Amino acid sequence: MLILIILNSLIPLQHEINLENEREKLIIFATIGTFSRIVKDICGDRGEVYTIIPESAEPHQYQIPPSMINRLREASLLVFTGHIESIEDKLKMAINIPYVTLEDYIKHGLTILEISGDGKNLHGYWLYPPNAVAIAEAVAEKLKDIDPSNSEYYDRQLEKFKREIHMLMDNVNNLLVPRNGLNMISVALAFPAAQYIAYMLQLKVKAFISRGEGILIGSSEMLKIEDEMKRGEIKYILMPDISLRTQLGEYVKQLSSETETPIVIIKTIGGWEFNTYADFIYYNVGLVIGALKSHSYINRTMGGRICEGENYYLILIILALTIILTLETWKLMGRY
Repeated sequence: MLILIILNSLIPLQHEINLENEREKLIIFATIGTFSRIVKDICGDRGEVYTIIPESAEPHQYQIPPSMINRLREASLLVFTGHIESIEDKLKMAINIPYVTLEDYIKHGLTILEISGDGKNLHGYWLYPPNAVAIAEAVAEKLKDIDPSNSEYYDRQLEKFKREIHMLMDNVNNLLVPRNGLNMISVALAFPAAQYIAYMLQLKVKAFISRGEGILIGSSEMLKIEDEMKRGEIKYILMPDISLRTQLGEYVKQLSSETETPIVIIKTIGGWEFNTYADFIYYNVGLVIGALKSHSYINRTMGGRICEGENYYLILIILALTIILTLETWKLMGRY
């Protein structure tokens, strides 16, 4: 009976310890879902990660509600893109919370592509996996400053992340690109964010239809693109999913219909629903390859020629890539 009394007395104490551990977790907010996914890959179970801008919203037009501002004041760390200034600059001024942003990622080797005649392209730079490593390194560095007692844990998480990205890029460069002839396929980009996916897959970028928010190319340049599409010199249009709901999306669908050039849709600001950032990129790779390998069709309800991979083909690609990643991980761990 005495033992039961002692055990029962320990249960509330254990509950209090668990609650205290929960309270010790870092609270981290990232501007968009892709950054949230990278952050979670690094902080693991030492932090709770949240996203400021919903995936369904257009980032440059989103207005943060007052309730979100109050939540952000409780954060341990903010992770910005350094590109969505309309939101991030206001938060820097309104909230005195540690943060990491573009300048930090550049210090860790971020690659910024350029658009001919328009300079640096900051749209979607997080879609290029080596850039995710630069982001992860900056996040890990800041986490160790904020939470030094868990420094070794963050270092281990970072090394695991780097291995995953190394394997991903190795699979892309040595397996997927040569086997699918991706470096021989010419595309037009509906929006600059697609440049980083095209760069990773070594697609030939022939033209940009838009060079930024609300910036369409001139009429003479557009006529040239239309002519190249009709002659088959531009095979596909690569378009971010968020552009589908915009005026640009309507224009691109009309262009696709008139020139019979299929549209390949990619995911640009999400990723939180995937287990890792690498899974998010593999998903995008599967979307592109599945679309290029499958038959396209005319989507009459949306307008334009939307090129989508057959479901079974996309599933097979993702499954194959997952198996490859698992086997490579086992090799690194000495299990295979």
